[in-house]
Amino acid sequence: MALLLLLPLLVSGYLVCLKDPIVYYKLHRYEGQLLYLQVGRFGIFCFLYAFAIMTVVTLVFSHDLGNFCVDPALQLAFLPRCYDYSLDFLSALGGVAQRFGLATHPASQSLVFGVLTGLLTLLMPSLWAWSTRRELKDYLKTEEEEEITTFLTRETLSHSPMGKTLIDAFVFKKPVMISMTDRKVYVGLIQSIGAPTEVTGVDLEVKLRPSFSGHRDKDTLKVSFTHTYPTDISILQPIYFKQENIVSITLFSEAIRDSFQAEKPGNSATRWYEDMLGKLSSTK
Repeated sequence: MALLLLLPLLVSGYLVCLKDPIVYYKLHRYEGQLLYLQVGRFGIFCFLYAFAIMTVVTLVFSHDLGNFCVDPALQLAFLPRCYDYSLDFLSALGGVAQRFGLATHPASQSLVFGVLTGLLTLLMPSLWAWSTRRELKDYLKTEEEEEITTFLTRETLSHSPMGKTLIDAFVFKKPVMISMTDRKVYVGLIQSIGAPTEVTGVDLEVKLRPSFSGHRDKDTLKVSFTHTYPTDISILQPIYFKQENIVSITLFSEAIRDSFQAEKPGNSATRWYEDMLGKLSSTK
């Protein structure tokens, strides 16, 4: 009996991790014993919900309703006069278990109740996932799967400033400037990012449609743009690279770029230093 309940408990907990969208998008954060504990926790919840449902169904419906007898005036010779009515499925299935030698009379109904509870436990992850998606659609007021996926991705990356910048640039179609480990710099629009899996988050690959690119000086790290890409999307090939090779990401602004180009070397740093000295002096 314990095995009949333990196995569905663990399987249902694992199915919740795979089917529930909110849990799935955060599953990569759990490893080792923490993952086992998460599976066990969700499995216990599924078992408790299934046990409560089976208890209510049994108390409400599993009863012998007695018999019903036909009025003698309406009785036909080839039909029985009285009929037995029973919804006691525990007794009926318990009798089947006894005939096959699976349980004795005192324990047959308990066996049936445990088996039905275990089967219902395996169905709970699907109901759980459906309920979660229904709540997300009501919260976001949308039926579009793409919007739900975008929302879940942003929530998953809320702890990562770099990842959140990537997804915001992708959602709101804002250009970004990306600096790579080899000092290459790209400016363009994010077209897609990697999807999470059971073991990895949204940190696989980035698809970028570049506008222009350049490099950083090895000494001053000043950006010099050397290449402009064609605006015709039909001939422009996107660039793919791993997020692990990204050094920095920032939303790109043409106005800020122009202001930096208008500044003479050293003026910006000198003015910032003088402004800070002035603020410190005024506070004394």
